[in-house]
Amino acid sequence: DQATTVLMLMDPEGYVHATTGVVPRKTLKLDTLIYKDAVENIQPNYFTAPLLTPKNALSVPLPLQKNWSWSQQKMAAGKRKTQTIYSLKVVDKSAFIQCVTKAGGEPSQAIKLCRLKDWATLLKEKVLVETGTGTEKAYYHDVDLSEKGFSDVEDVIRCIDGASLGSILPPESVQPLDNTVRVVEGWLRPLQLD
Repeated sequence: DQATTVLMLMDPEGYVHATTGVVPRKTLKLDTLIYKDAVENIQPNYFTAPLLTPKNALSVPLPLQKNWSWSQQKMAAGKRKTQTIYSLKVVDKSAFIQCVTKAGGEPSQAIKLCRLKDWATLLKEKVLVETGTGTEKAYYHDVDLSEKGFSDVEDVIRCIDGASLGSILPPESVQPLDNTVRVVEGWLRPLQLD
């Protein structure tokens, strides 16, 4: 008798019922150690089209239990460019530090140093989570900052809002669609914020 090699495409958490006709039927399952790391590192992308959205914003009905990014191709100066926006606030570090003062003026060097310390505290307290290694952007988790030890909570919130990049709007926050809609296509990807 010669051994037979079988190649199967299967759900890693599923079962295979092997029936040979010689020995009793056997239920086989992969050991989770074989696939756990690979499955945890998969980054799925979901092509989404056509999608009707207001001309001045992006509104996508998304499950609330996950954070998402939306990427789409845009033409700029005759070249294709990928634009990415997120379902949660993304804060730009340099814009946060350069945020104008309450009086509307340029921040002094002392204020910039204070904001740099605030940025480090926001990261340490996990209010901000860096978007990747070596990036100057971070995801913002909307939490109560009053108990985090900031000298001026209102200023920190104002600077976070001022340094936030565009985000995906939930459908309930957008006025009913009228004739100023656009059709878009792009890729949705769940974000891993570990």
